[in-house]
Amino acid sequence: GAVADPARALRDRLAAGAAGDRHRILLDLVRAHVATVLGHPSPGAIEADRDFLELGFDSLTALELRDALRQETGAELSATLLFDHPTPTALARHLLGQLFGADAAGDAAAGSGDGTPEGAGGILGGLFRQPRAREDAAGYAELLVKLAQFRPSFTEPGQLSRPAGMLRLAEGGTGAAPIVCCCTMSLLSGPHEYARVAAGFRGHRDVWALPNPGFAVGEELPADLDALLRVHADTVLRTVGGGPFVLAGHSGGAMVANVLARELERQGRPPAAVVLMDTYPADSEVLGGWTGQLLDGMVERDSAYTPMDDCRTTAWAGYLPLFLTWQPAPMDSATLLVRATRPLGQWHGEPDGWRSRWPYPHEAVDAAGDHFTMVGERGPDLAATVQQWLAARGL
Repeated sequence: GAVADPARALRDRLAAGAAGDRHRILLDLVRAHVATVLGHPSPGAIEADRDFLELGFDSLTALELRDALRQETGAELSATLLFDHPTPTALARHLLGQLFGADAAGDAAAGSGDGTPEGAGGILGGLFRQPRAREDAAGYAELLVKLAQFRPSFTEPGQLSRPAGMLRLAEGGTGAAPIVCCCTMSLLSGPHEYARVAAGFRGHRDVWALPNPGFAVGEELPADLDALLRVHADTVLRTVGGGPFVLAGHSGGAMVANVLARELERQGRPPAAVVLMDTYPADSEVLGGWTGQLLDGMVERDSAYTPMDDCRTTAWAGYLPLFLTWQPAPMDSATLLVRATRPLGQWHGEPDGWRSRWPYPHEAVDAAGDHFTMVGERGPDLAATVQQWLAARGL
């Protein structure tokens, strides 16, 4: 039928080419589609070995690219395609394997994130969607917290089997202070959480995402909060060098930003500013009333970048005890609180009682959207607001 034609034409072209040319043909194809999805005038702008998140992908554009490639190649491609194969080169190699069998992709595929890594998958994440786990969310979480204690842990940066790092989501090149966004500890934790916000800073300043260790297969969990802070402080200072930098965090990521800012103060390298986005204390009555919406947000929003595997599920549980007693703590840095303008769910208390607050000196601005959409589809607007505030401070 007509639908299969592009796929058949591509396969014929690949079959006619030498084995060495096949990867190049597929890489050209991937780069052309990436350019189209991201709105670049030509594939030349797309660097083959750059992470898709750094190129500017988010969950929606990731699925758009997956669908385009599925149609073009006729290959069966998973929803987490860009998560599993995070660069155009790795993705082209995966397509080669899909079209011509694993051998065609060659030994080069080893270690590129191709295939399903050992320990991925499992049942714990999927159980979250089951009525029983939803009815007794606290009981299920308690069980996961116990399981998390059996995972390998670290106390010092040197004990990590994979060195901690940050992912650059946007490049500024203007000499402005870089922003380091602390990832949340939720089931959808990861650099992709800040993809839309980073898009709004592109060309203005560098934006980095600081992932929490333990969410990816094969990573250890922090033994305690001090262990996490030692690794994070080390990673941040290695990346930002000697100049001023800004810490930021959304939701649970704001808790991380708060404790990390204090650790960096202790080390004599405090951030020039801290941006807290829609933060609530761990025992907040507001969030307590929105458990259902928060769980929905965690498990349904971001499937393209969050395989709901056992690793991710137990990591979330492993972080719960670390922040269970977190309360806002004072910081020396200039502080901006960014508040959502819409409640996430039903609210019957004081008219503004649901809004995010910060008890120490700060300035506050509003961001369009609710707890999730303010950093999702409205992320670029939020970035413009924060950019204005930082620029006014000469950062």
